[in-house]
Amino acid sequence: HPMISEVVTTDTVPAPLVVRGRAAGDRVRPAGLGGSKKLQDLLVDRKVPRAERDRVPVVADATGRIVWVVGHAADADAVAAGDEGDVIVLTFDQPAPPGSEGS
Repeated sequence: HPMISEVVTTDTVPAPLVVRGRAAGDRVRPAGLGGSKKLQDLLVDRKVPRAERDRVPVVADATGRIVWVVGHAADADAVAAGDEGDVIVLTFDQPAPPGSEGS
């Protein structure tokens, strides 16, 4: 099972964090994009199959802002640049695809 990680700074990410599925109207500000994007459009651009889009976990902060779309994008203001104080290391253990248990 591949592990996916993202490091976010506590300076701009208020706790508690919640893990949830996507919701209608969700937006994310991916690092490097220079603006916000609909989560739906991000997943389409990343070629995530329609059947899997509702299974992509998102991590949101106390304000409801998405800080990490697991495996796809992190919020530009949340990503730790290395010079912050405290950080949170988010780690996701990618489950094996159905039917691949024996391989």
